Amino acid sequence: FYRGLIQVQKGLNFLNQLDFKRGAALLTEGMAILENQTSPDFAFAILGGRYALAESFARLGRVHDAKAWARKITAVPDGPGVSHLQARAYASSLAGDWQLHHGDRIRALALLVDGVARARALAAPSDVLVGSSRDLARAYVELGRWPEALALLEETLPRLQTDPLGGGVHLLRFDVRFLLARSLDAVGGDARRAAALAGEALAEVSRLSPYDLLTRQNGIDTWLAKHPPKSAADRTETTAQ
Repeated sequence: FYRGLIQVQKGLNFLNQLDFKRGAALLTEGMAILENQTSPDFAFAILGGRYALAESFARLGRVHDAKAWARKITAVPDGPGVSHLQARAYASSLAGDWQLHHGDRIRALALLVDGVARARALAAPSDVLVGSSRDLARAYVELGRWPEALALLEETLPRLQTDPLGGGVHLLRFDVRFLLARSLDAVGGDARRAAALAGEALAEVSRLSPYDLLTRQNGIDTWLAKHPPKSAADRTETTAQ
């Protein structure tokens, strides 16, 4: 098991550096080992590996392989205990996110809504709820469903301070704040608050991986084109006024 886990982690590292070919090779090797594990304790590593392989193959143009691994993401057996419940929520959100960008958007929304519903049903707060809410909000933003995105993100923002966020803390902080800024801007909300949230989010950019930055670059470029950063002279003039 541990060799499989190490290979998957190495593959994820290459994926994050945009080397999809080497990433896919290592992920394939690692997942050949992990797929034989049945304990719910390994579910998150297995689900993450499936998603990463589907994404790597999609980026390499290997559509058949990508879809085959994407179908596996939701293959989580039902079982007792929090680990199973968390895994089901995580699987729905991962599968929905992949479908949103590579497959069926109607199917994507159904999966993402299911992921949030399952995460909300958990007895205790977890990073699964913040992550699944972020994923659904991203879908609403990409589909131009701004009021729904705004409501969900306003609910999620305080959880950045109260809920456990796991290893993807910088990405979660960036996404929730930046998506909220874009949503406020789109519905004609508080412009100053939107600008402040965007500024806080963009301060996290240097901590994002090249892959995470690639998948969010269009949104960043769109925001900066509409709200170019003020020069030092502009800031001095604004302060003086």
